[in-house]
Amino acid sequence: MENFGFLTKNGVLVLPITKNSRVDNSDYSVYPTKTVNGVSSVLYGGNWLEIEAMIHTHPSDPHSGLSSGDLDTSSNFNVPIFAIGVNKLLVGFGPSQDPVYNQIVTNSSNILNGSWSVYNDILPQLPK
Repeated sequence: MENFGFLTKNGVLVLPITKNSRVDNSDYSVYPTKTVNGVSSVLYGGNWLEIEAMIHTHPSDPHSGLSSGDLDTSSNFNVPIFAIGVNKLLVGFGPSQDPVYNQIVTNSSNILNGSWSVYNDILPQLPK
């Protein structure tokens, strides 16, 4: 089952699971999004928070890179997208036809055990 969240300076907003399916089962309507001052933002607690990146899971880890849907979502929001797989952490920035990057960053265990932080260690190193 895939889970999805928005990474903000205030934390990660994890979308609730509302569909009974293996993939794309997060309810994107729970947190409204829009562009505020040229930046993709998400509404939470009455405040518009800047979306720094998006993060989700790839529980079966079938990919050597992110899917075209992942990259297109990244492109639509104009932020990087991460996928935590069984054995790897992927990061990409769309669009899918010509991604700026789509690569394996590290073993996912480095994220899950707290050795690395997506927000502090990886996001600042990505091209803008």
